[in-house]
Amino acid sequence: MRISINSLQNIAIAYVALWVTSPALGYSTIARVLAVLAVAGWLFLELLKPTNLFLRPSIPTILATVFIIYIGVLDYLQLGLGGLIQNFQLFIALFFLYVIESRRHSVESFLPILWWILLTLPITYVKTIYTLWFVNGHAMRTVVRSSDAALELANSGVGGFGLAYSTVIMVPIIYMLFRSRKELGFKPWQNFLVFGNLVLAITLVLSSGFSIAVITMFATLGSLIILANITTTRVLFALFLAAILSVGFKPVLSTSLTAIQPFTQGTNYFIKIRDVLETLEQGEAQGTASERVERWRRSAKLFIENPLLGVWSNRDIGKHSEILDNFAKLGVFFGFLFIYLIFYLPIRYMGKHPKLDGAALSIVVCMLAITFMNSFVATQGLILFLLFPLAATMVASRVSRDDEVAA
Repeated sequence: MRISINSLQNIAIAYVALWVTSPALGYSTIARVLAVLAVAGWLFLELLKPTNLFLRPSIPTILATVFIIYIGVLDYLQLGLGGLIQNFQLFIALFFLYVIESRRHSVESFLPILWWILLTLPITYVKTIYTLWFVNGHAMRTVVRSSDAALELANSGVGGFGLAYSTVIMVPIIYMLFRSRKELGFKPWQNFLVFGNLVLAITLVLSSGFSIAVITMFATLGSLIILANITTTRVLFALFLAAILSVGFKPVLSTSLTAIQPFTQGTNYFIKIRDVLETLEQGEAQGTASERVERWRRSAKLFIENPLLGVWSNRDIGKHSEILDNFAKLGVFFGFLFIYLIFYLPIRYMGKHPKLDGAALSIVVCMLAITFMNSFVATQGLILFLLFPLAATMVASRVSRDDEVAA
């Protein structure tokens, strides 16, 4: 039996996907080396194709290559090999951009990888949720720190902030598949996987203790549900709702948080709610919010002082906003280049089919919130560059076929 190049590439992609979604593999040197070899193997196999990506590169791949070379050379000249290692997550994230662009006209050939991820990801979800509920309610925050406790938790399969915020992006994609399950003709085991992943993903985010992740998830789901099919009426309703919230947001939020604060005693959310209430009362950020805002200001200030070329260093930037940090470090051109790379795919799918408009917009909302307020990690690249276009293509192609049959 002859195995096609695409199938061999899918095996390599599947391993890299497993590596970025499995905390236990993240700290393993052997697993990391295997991930690099898998990427190299994919590149080699791509070169064997008569019409490969490198002979006919798309605009996104050209721009991604420019971005990678620039930031790689810049950090290597300053920090040596360590400069490349510190960008490893970013490089792996952008690897998935090359993957999707290599088969942008046959996206559904990646379908086995979707089911592979939906089959393996619940292992991490269940382990992390169990640890948060029964062992250590602050486990996902502990994993972020460099300590023996963090290493022990990660090796046991518990994820940190990267898992939480990646799951936020995952939720609207799984919801899109779940909503279209009948049109897609899923089998019972596929329905079970999709529904199970959706429940576990939402549970993980709610249990994570990351308030921004929770807010972003609900904002994303809200935009996905309200604008499932974008019409003038729904857009006007969304604008009306935003106007109402802008007027009554402060008193409603203050009253609501005061009511639920006693129920969060002993959790990360209790401190977050206290900080928000103090912010509402005093008119400026308090506690952890204050530290985050200060880091944003630091990056914004550095960009304003060095708008063209940036400061070329990670030393002084805030490190709490991928978007602001790129502007501060790399300057205006590469700052906007990063924004293009993050948003071009969901924008590409807007207008392809009415059923995709709301989903694409929800991903834009989600990515804007996450990359403005946090770092961009490899898992997010997998979900944004591979899983979203795959799910969107599945829905669009199936619905289009049904429309043709009905006509």
